[in-house]
Amino acid sequence: MRKQWQLPQIQEPASVQELANELSIHPLLAGMLFDRGIKTAAAAQQFFQPKLSDLHDPFQMKDLAKAVERILQAAEKGDKVLLYGDYDVDGTSSVALMYAFLESLSMDLDYYIPNRHSEGYGLSIKGVEYAQKEDCKLLISLDCGIRAKDSVAAANKAGMDVIICDHHLPEGALPNALAVLNPRRQDCSYPYKELSACGVAFKLVQGICHRLELKREMYESLLDLVVMSIASDVVPLTGENRILAYFGLQQINREPRLGVKALMRCSRKTPPLNISDLVFGLGPRINAAGRMADASLAVRLLLSQDEGAAFQLAEYLNRRNDYRKELDQKTTEEARNLVEQIPDWKAQKVLLLYQPHWHKGVLGIVASRLAELYHRPVIVLADDEDGNLSGSGRSVPGFDLHDSLQVCEKYLLRFGGHRQAAGMSLLAKNLESFRKAFYQTAQAQLKDGIQPAVQALAGEIDLRDLNSTFWNSLQGFAPFGPANHRPIFLSRQVVDTGYAKLLKERHLRMSLRQNGSRSIAAIAFDMGDKLGEVTKGAFDICYVLEQNHWKGKKSLQLMVKDILPST
Repeated sequence: MRKQWQLPQIQEPASVQELANELSIHPLLAGMLFDRGIKTAAAAQQFFQPKLSDLHDPFQMKDLAKAVERILQAAEKGDKVLLYGDYDVDGTSSVALMYAFLESLSMDLDYYIPNRHSEGYGLSIKGVEYAQKEDCKLLISLDCGIRAKDSVAAANKAGMDVIICDHHLPEGALPNALAVLNPRRQDCSYPYKELSACGVAFKLVQGICHRLELKREMYESLLDLVVMSIASDVVPLTGENRILAYFGLQQINREPRLGVKALMRCSRKTPPLNISDLVFGLGPRINAAGRMADASLAVRLLLSQDEGAAFQLAEYLNRRNDYRKELDQKTTEEARNLVEQIPDWKAQKVLLLYQPHWHKGVLGIVASRLAELYHRPVIVLADDEDGNLSGSGRSVPGFDLHDSLQVCEKYLLRFGGHRQAAGMSLLAKNLESFRKAFYQTAQAQLKDGIQPAVQALAGEIDLRDLNSTFWNSLQGFAPFGPANHRPIFLSRQVVDTGYAKLLKERHLRMSLRQNGSRSIAAIAFDMGDKLGEVTKGAFDICYVLEQNHWKGKKSLQLMVKDILPST
């Protein structure tokens, strides 16, 4: 679906220009700072030069002091501790982070990752039973547990204390755990609410280090795991997340742990890596463990101290990821056919699709692709091992998927997530009732229709202004990600210099010029059908600016997102 181009509204042009002059940067970049709420040179300096000293005091988080004391008590008494984590990147990196740190304190540790297909999401009774069998006295749940009242109660009954480290939205009363670390708790005054679960675990480790007066290197060495979770869990790259990601990327690019190094090799990524490299390169291979195999393999990989073993594990996950991609493409195609067989599908405000044979490991990816393709909320369901249905949903701006599922809760066995993404399971007999209720919530939430798909642009710029100085200033905004997206620029009345050609019959390579500027290389993926249009005359483009490295030389190039005829 084509997106409407949307330029920002400049509210304070004089102030933007003043900031540009103070910082000696292009006014468009100063406008980008204003859009991020950064309006002074001092604030801009803090933004461009993150410092670990700007992280918040971990003890501002509700229950963190209690959690620190219980862990130190476990260390002193020799209590066995079970680290229970979700099966995705955020959960497995959280377990790896806690295990690596607590092992350095010589604690008695074990970890447990639930089977995505037989146990589903969350702190399971089976996991609690495992902890009881292994005589664990303390259970720390990571990236799950905020809704696990029954499982926490079972752990308590078995004589275990429970510490929950989660970042998902709480629902109603909290589980009766010894400590619930979640900045989204209504009674938690922690200043930053958007941490990943691994970020919450990091704050717990930071708190232990402060209490034991350990060197900062003890927790700083774990930042590579934190940035993996930040990138893969699509949390906003603002505030504390931006600081953690900034230094986490530095660590990955400077001295990656063996497991990360092996993943880089398998995904053919070479330093310097950015957030996109983690999202599309390393993250999917870690997720492949939980989707297509055993998620505990991801923890083993991240904790590996043997280069050969790490590479073998990474190679195995790479193969599972290749298989996942095949399933993903096949399932997406089947789902598209299902949608387009619905007589009035274009009139539907949401889509709910079910096929018993679909693989649960790819449902979230398929739902995401369909939501992007059809620009409406989508839920994709399949059969699970218990004879029930389970699946994933993805949303679009203007529709709160989590709220919608809450309204439909009586038809669900369980659900969890947030506004844009969620998972759920239900009895097969409730499918049609759930479908009807879900469609009714869509009518209520989207009574004014689905918001049009929008391509937000950072601003308009002349190609002649795209030089090394502009590029270097732009890099100060990195790392890019949610809420700090890589900017997309607009340039009008550009022309091809006569070198436009097709690549692999699908992609378009051009050499562009505007108002007598020097030519600049551009590539437009999957826009081969625009070849005739760009050779006719002037046109407008929106694009991302990139730096190309070729045979030791660096040059700027445009990654074109869309092309329109100039008016």
